[in-house]
Amino acid sequence: MDRIIGYLTKIWVYYNVVFYIAIGIYTFVKPYSIANTMGYQLMNTTAIAELKAAYGGLLIALGITILIAYLKLPISQCLALIGLLYLGYASGRFTGVLVNQALDHTTLMFLSIEASSLLISGLLFYYWND
Repeated sequence: MDRIIGYLTKIWVYYNVVFYIAIGIYTFVKPYSIANTMGYQLMNTTAIAELKAAYGGLLIALGITILIAYLKLPISQCLALIGLLYLGYASGRFTGVLVNQALDHTTLMFLSIEASSLLISGLLFYYWND
């Protein structure tokens, strides 16, 4: 069982590294595509720069941070970091659903991805033996 958990954990960590860095790079290259997916309207150059900062640079930095955590820290701390990222995303999105009635297909899709990713991170954290 420990071997399977170890293998799944490695896959999960590297998936997140690649995912965050890829979305960040894609945002730099195709900001309007990301904006359309999120329902944003980029009305001026400041909006484009803000999108590139929040979804480009920050996500690349998060991917690199996860990689460094995996290489330098106990794996349980790396899993906790990934779980906290998804908890932040999911709680922010869930608050938007409750407070702003932001209940559409895109929001539900991202919320379900974030909640399931939080669950995966939590289960791997729970079963991991440092």
